[in-house]
Amino acid sequence: MATLEKDTKQPPVYLPFKTLETAIVTLEQGFPDKLDKSVWGSLSGGVQSQVVSAFRFLKLIDAENNVQPVLKTLVKAKGEERYRILREVLEVAYPDIVTLAGNNASLQTLNDTMRTKGIKGATLVRGIRFYLHAAKIVGLPLSPYWDTGGKPANVGTKTRRRGKAQRPQSSGSEQMSPKKKGEPDGATQTIKLRSGGHLALNIEANLFTLSQEDRTFIFGLIDQLMDYEKKKVAQN
Repeated sequence: MATLEKDTKQPPVYLPFKTLETAIVTLEQGFPDKLDKSVWGSLSGGVQSQVVSAFRFLKLIDAENNVQPVLKTLVKAKGEERYRILREVLEVAYPDIVTLAGNNASLQTLNDTMRTKGIKGATLVRGIRFYLHAAKIVGLPLSPYWDTGGKPANVGTKTRRRGKAQRPQSSGSEQMSPKKKGEPDGATQTIKLRSGGHLALNIEANLFTLSQEDRTFIFGLIDQLMDYEKKKVAQN
């Protein structure tokens, strides 16, 4: 297997593991020496960009999108052999996270370490979720504190609530009530339509407890909104 090197200039992977698998399977029909977003024409523009970014971070392609030998080996492999190669790829891409797992690090330590890689907010949550899912699939060790009954705990992101005044505490300071167990997360994204009007997407769900199908559907919608907004900005 070709020697891999960690690329600190690329953000870590933050797309669903299933999408990465789909991107790899697509290449089974053959691929050019240099990849670009058009190879994955069935995906939205935003997801295509995430796939290219993920391939770079995992050193499957270089900075100029040239295919690396390990990608060809990965595409040719099948079943457990493919997962074995993916495990090696992840070990090289995330050496610090693998070490944390071996030391039984806390979820907050995982969160802080991932943040140093240049991601935050929703992208941080997605990046951690990708690693946890990928590690389970390929057989990488995980800290026992990173997963509780198959439902990863909150990783420190905060959601700002608007429209409702906070009830003052007896001390006179305003504090947000602690989140109750099982309470869904919330997020709203609003975009302005080119022909006038607005479109709002409001998510009220705990993303960590959703099924793979629901997560894929939700993030597909989010990617479409982001892609629409980017195209609108480019046209202006």
